[in-house]
Amino acid sequence: SEMKIKDSVLIFRGCIGRTEPTSEFIYKSYMSRIIFNKLKETNGYGRKRDSIARVALTSDAVVVKLDSLLLYAKEKISYLIHTELFDNKAFPNTFLPRIETLAIEENNVLAFEYLLKSHPEMYEKKCTNYIINTFPKTRYQTEDEFYHFTGFIEFLLKSNNPIFKDIILTKLRNETFWKKRSAYIHSILNSFNVKL
Repeated sequence: SEMKIKDSVLIFRGCIGRTEPTSEFIYKSYMSRIIFNKLKETNGYGRKRDSIARVALTSDAVVVKLDSLLLYAKEKISYLIHTELFDNKAFPNTFLPRIETLAIEENNVLAFEYLLKSHPEMYEKKCTNYIINTFPKTRYQTEDEFYHFTGFIEFLLKSNNPIFKDIILTKLRNETFWKKRSAYIHSILNSFNVKL
């Protein structure tokens, strides 16, 4: 499987280049092709684009299989791939237990947001419990974990819930793991007019 291969490919967008894992490149390229073909076929641009993309991605058998492989992979999957995985998707309900595991046990903010956006009636209580009881104790060390941590900061501050805001501020005051990237954290806080 491409996910086990740690090779990367250099991608250029205009004159700006970056490397990305081959698995991410293949996944994104395939999904882009499916969306482009469907949009071309239906002349679906503007407001219709997202709903056409969602239908195209959820009705393509290869995308559904790839999504399943990514959701249930034993290997750690990059947040970059998870970003693509959860973008414009409507997963079958059979995937919900795994998405819940990603959100609640593996601290994946993208899975967390998906559950609350797509199934709020089922997951609001569990997600609130996670924020109050688990999030404050969770350690974020790797680059992927830091991505999810910053995603949780933004998500919780957007909620305008004063309890969630206090949880974020308490965590930031009591831990140091984020200080290497403090400028980034402060820029998020500043965008919500929050002072540490």
